Amino acid sequence: MAFPPSKSRRGGKDKDPGEDHLIPIMNLMVILIPFLLKAAVFVTTVALQVTLPASSAGGSGDSGGGDNRVLMVSVNNENGFAIINEGAVLEYPKVTDSNGNKVFDFEGLSTKLDEIKTLYYEDHNEIYLGVQPDVLYADVINTMDIVRGETNSLTIESEEQAALYDSAVGTRVNVYSLFPNIIFGAAIAL
Repeated sequence: MAFPPSKSRRGGKDKDPGEDHLIPIMNLMVILIPFLLKAAVFVTTVALQVTLPASSAGGSGDSGGGDNRVLMVSVNNENGFAIINEGAVLEYPKVTDSNGNKVFDFEGLSTKLDEIKTLYYEDHNEIYLGVQPDVLYADVINTMDIVRGETNSLTIESEEQAALYDSAVGTRVNVYSLFPNIIFGAAIAL
């Protein structure tokens, strides 16, 4: 007498014909998910601390002590840059690039701000930045980079430096050559 084959020879259980359709989908998921995770671009953002001008509660001019000279860079999409300094206005109009497009003169602005910082504002770290609403975001960021100046990395070596840069001894900080403190204000239409 012959016995039917045991379950161990047949694979343990009978297969349902619908199960064959899930295998390619499961294989696709096993391959696709790690590939998508590997190819994904994770966005990193860098925040730059900027401040708004202090609101005045009335009163007159000098609030007591300190140097209150103000330096401002106005960014206008039609006229370009204007450096405003104690009533004087120095304009840097847009220049024409190699493609014939009008672009901001970032090099001219950087050169003039470096000269102004050296001659008149050596002890200042702040600058007002007024931007018209129609200026492109990329141009605003480039202007902020220009007015901050070149970045130099410095290692804090003493307690005096730590107090000056509000950091701990042994840490590295970025020091900017021009005006690291940017204060956003209303743009001036010239």
